[in-house]
Amino acid sequence: MKKILMVLLMLCVASAAVFIMGARSKKGKKDLVIVNDTQESVRVEYEKAGKKISILYAPGDQFSEGGGFFKILLPSREGAYEIRYPFPRPKDMPDKLNLSAIKQAAKQVSLDDYDYYTEKGMIEDVEVLYEAIPLFAEPIY
Repeated sequence: MKKILMVLLMLCVASAAVFIMGARSKKGKKDLVIVNDTQESVRVEYEKAGKKISILYAPGDQFSEGGGFFKILLPSREGAYEIRYPFPRPKDMPDKLNLSAIKQAAKQVSLDDYDYYTEKGMIEDVEVLYEAIPLFAEPIY
């Protein structure tokens, strides 16, 4: 009986140590920070712990925690910017970008068979995709 209790105690201690180490390793991961350097508020969407997050950011605000993906909706454009990047951030790549730079990066224009207008671009290892919302879609903002 004592051996069983000892083994259970050791398993509990080991699992607690693994849990604590895992939590610490996530805290140290660098994520991309985006600065809203425009004159308009933007809506940002991303997932955190499996839940969809949607937050409105005012001019001058900074946002992070995308974990490799952001969707940025601007009221001045009928569409959304999708930002994809490696997470955690590599040490030799930028960890902060201005929203105006993201808007300027999307320059490769295309129109597909379904009349979806897109613009693509890159900033170092950050992929930028702008996709216009078709006229028949519901408002996004």
